[in-house]
Amino acid sequence: MSMTESKAPTKSKTTRPAKTTKKNALAEKIEAALDNEPYITLSEPTCGAGGMVIAFAKVMLARGYNPQTQLRADCVDIDPVAARMCYIQLSLLGIPARVVIGNSLTLTYQREMYTPFWYRVTSTRWPMYR
Repeated sequence: MSMTESKAPTKSKTTRPAKTTKKNALAEKIEAALDNEPYITLSEPTCGAGGMVIAFAKVMLARGYNPQTQLRADCVDIDPVAARMCYIQLSLLGIPARVVIGNSLTLTYQREMYTPFWYRVTSTRWPMYR
């Protein structure tokens, strides 16, 4: 085939990327849950540095929900460094969370840390956030 010849364009099937489809399915589940409840509780048994919780919060924001008042995250990791990174990130983003250093399989916990927004949404001093 020479440089001047070109292939005829092929018709391809237009499909949504799997990532977009999963994101929409997650958003629909968030909407269904928040229709009946004031907040969502997210459990992350192997949280690492909190990437999945942050991604979940971003989807909530994109759909018009406020993760600072409508999300409670429960994060566990066996690695103390990773759990502390998760605590710092979620604290800086203002996400109410309980971050635990421990083993989620054997349910042995060494330390529990609560982000500042956890106290804000669970306190009786701010009943408007309940």
